[in-house]
Amino acid sequence: MTERPVLVVDDDPKIVTLVGAYLRRAGYDVISAGDGIFAQRLIRERSPRLVVLDVMLPGLDGLALTRSLRDRHHAIPVLMMSAKGSVEDRLLGLIEGADDYLPKP
Repeated sequence: MTERPVLVVDDDPKIVTLVGAYLRRAGYDVISAGDGIFAQRLIRERSPRLVVLDVMLPGLDGLALTRSLRDRHHAIPVLMMSAKGSVEDRLLGLIEGADDYLPKP
C-alpha cells in the first residue's frame, strides 16, 4: 500500500505547482484539485494525510469543505492558505475547523 498523499487544493495552477514542488522535495506524494467538489471526491477516494486548502474555490469553497469534513468527523489535518488574511478571516477559518491558517502574501 502506498503512503497517503498530501492534497493541495487551489484554483491557481501556479500555487498548486509551487506548493506541490516543495512538498515533493520534502518527500511527500502530492495530489491536487482546482475546486472544492473535486477535492471532496479525492478526500473520499484517497484519504490524504493533510489537506492544504485555499478558501476561495469554485464549486465548494474551502470553508464549506472544511465544515463538511468536520461534520463527518474526519480527523484529516487542514491547513488553510488564502489571500484572505485579515484577523477575521483567519478566525473564521479556525472556527470552521482548520488546524492552521496561513495567509498568502
